[in-house]
Amino acid sequence: MAIMTKISETHRVKDQWILDSSILIVDDNLINLEIYEIQLRGAGYHNIASVSDPEKALEFGHICKPDLVILDIMMPELNGFEVMEQLRKAQLSTMILAVTANHTHGFQLKALACGAQDFLTKPYQAAVLLARIHNMLMGHLAKKWLSEQNNTLETIVQERTIELRKSRFELIAALGRAAKHRDQDTANHTIRVGKLAHMMGIKLGLPSATCDILRYAAPMHDIGKIETPDHILFAPRRLDSDEMEIMRRHARTGALIIGQHHADPLLLVASDIALSHHEKWDGSGYPDGVRGQAIPLSGRIVALVDVFDALTTCRPYKISWSLEQAFALIRKERGKHFDPQLGDAFLDLISEIIAIKQQYPDTKKG
Repeated sequence: MAIMTKISETHRVKDQWILDSSILIVDDNLINLEIYEIQLRGAGYHNIASVSDPEKALEFGHICKPDLVILDIMMPELNGFEVMEQLRKAQLSTMILAVTANHTHGFQLKALACGAQDFLTKPYQAAVLLARIHNMLMGHLAKKWLSEQNNTLETIVQERTIELRKSRFELIAALGRAAKHRDQDTANHTIRVGKLAHMMGIKLGLPSATCDILRYAAPMHDIGKIETPDHILFAPRRLDSDEMEIMRRHARTGALIIGQHHADPLLLVASDIALSHHEKWDGSGYPDGVRGQAIPLSGRIVALVDVFDALTTCRPYKISWSLEQAFALIRKERGKHFDPQLGDAFLDLISEIIAIKQQYPDTKKG
């Protein structure tokens, strides 16, 4: 009994949804308009608008945004076909029930071809009119409901995607803070590397989303140094071969910390950068000795901006180079250490590079 009551309530909700629909009647005959309204209101429809001047059909359509238009085809001055064309151009989402006394098959086909979803010939029975209207509205409202549900789901998915992206950025930022705490004297180095990588992405014409990913992923290039012993990381001298071997492990360690099998583009690029930012264009880099375009573009970009910024930054084992010396090295190493195309692009951005260096200065001067 409870199930039957629930089914009955569901049908009442659906029926009321249909009866609440907006209906526009367009007919030049005032008596016809009155008959339509009597029939519709008698069936429970209440959201009804009528217009006897077809020239005003579009205006009324914009005002009441009808779910269904009952349209007389044979009207003077502006006929039903022309009204349908106006409604089509205005992109009003409405069903059209064409009504005419012309019984010829070709005429009916023309009405359907011009945009009518159904056709009714005069004289008609009220029951047939109401049945056609009910069926048309039921299909139209179901389609409208599905569209609204899809839009709602799309909005939810977009919001969830934004939340996930935000959580990824927060994770990256947390890793960045962890790296900075190891060496406060060069903390701004990671910020500058991110800014310089972002700038290079723009210069290369990469999509804005990719440039943003570079900005947030590039600062993670040295995250693997978290496990590098302090006596090596802060050694005030050149490292010997054994120490250098331990230092070089940070590239692979960084990729393992971030992970290398993410669907998220941000973490995937961050992992690629951590692993490949010490590879060289000529294949003499580490950890895998890959060369040329086999090195991910993100890794090639960070390889360039990281070396430049490291050279112009004071470290325990060296004083900072001048900008002129660093730019000269970039010119010398293009095609060897660095992707030559990226080297040229970088050298075209000297004024922007200097601005970033000035905006995020080192805490120690060399």
